[in-house]
Amino acid sequence: FNVHLDRCYATASPFPLNTSFYDLFVGCNVDGQTVIGVNGDEQVARFSFEAFRFIHSTEATFSTYYVHCATRLCVNDFCTSLNQGTTVSDMATVSSTPISVRLDRGE
Repeated sequence: FNVHLDRCYATASPFPLNTSFYDLFVGCNVDGQTVIGVNGDEQVARFSFEAFRFIHSTEATFSTYYVHCATRLCVNDFCTSLNQGTTVSDMATVSSTPISVRLDRGE
């Protein structure tokens, strides 16, 4: 089976259903700071993005966020973007551990 990521996004909380989020990519729509290396072609999926911060306070020196990906397994050559025949139950959301970014104020 190959791994296919249909959507990856970041939230400021560990809960994937948080209403405040930042989309890294949804299907073929990719944020300008996100690079998809492998998706649907191998037994792993890989992407990268520039570090960013969720701004909760202008005085905050740290920002912590979590990345969540709507993930599914598909037979080798049959990985395609989400189509009408795919139901939500065909996917699972995989979440990262906390990612912390520190503001460098040049001190």
